[in-house]
Amino acid sequence: MPIVWLANASVNYDYTGNGPDLGAYEIDSVPAPALSLQATPRDGAVHLSWTTNFELPTTAITWQIQYNGPTGNPPSSIENIPYTVQEYYLTGLTNYTLYDMTLSAFLDDQLILTTSTQVMPTDIFVYLPITRK
Repeated sequence: MPIVWLANASVNYDYTGNGPDLGAYEIDSVPAPALSLQATPRDGAVHLSWTTNFELPTTAITWQIQYNGPTGNPPSSIENIPYTVQEYYLTGLTNYTLYDMTLSAFLDDQLILTTSTQVMPTDIFVYLPITRK
């Protein structure tokens, strides 16, 4: 018998047994993002690292980092980062202030990839620092 749902109805299956089975959620049907940016908070600083899910052409690719928040070292925007660079360390940032970080890839001055994240530098590492996308 086929499974059908009416328009705007929630999509779910009945439990087999008394409740849902324990285990991992499968996410293999979700494609990996073309560009992934990780921001790790530090004391007055942020460590940025990124990956792509495909090979970038090695000619004329540059990265650009922009951030919103109090000025750090270097100030925003940081341009013409070589394509071989996959991480960057920003210092002189203000602790307990939420920063919006944007990483962009340019090919011959044309934007080809971009992604953003938020991060809060902190000197307290007993608790989990805030990082969100």
